[in-house]
Amino acid sequence: MTLPPNEALNAIHAALQNSAAQMNDTAAALHDAAGQLEECPLFAKPSAELQANIENNWLPLISNLLTQIQVLSSSVDRLLHTESDQ
Repeated sequence: MTLPPNEALNAIHAALQNSAAQMNDTAAALHDAAGQLEECPLFAKPSAELQANIENNWLPLISNLLTQIQVLSSSVDRLLHTESDQ
């Protein structure tokens, strides 16, 4: 069964918002975990490398994905408004 266009757009919009929320949660958890690594003197060097990897690679990647999700979400939102105006 095919959804009407506005219902499909609403589903896409909801999925994008859910993805963004999950990405924000993931970024917060990674940031917290990276901070806790400083408290592990036994694994100081590997922890510092992992912390740097999280902060320099993973968090920017998540930020970029969030930006792309927001762009897609805005496009879907505009389509929803265009669809409802017709």
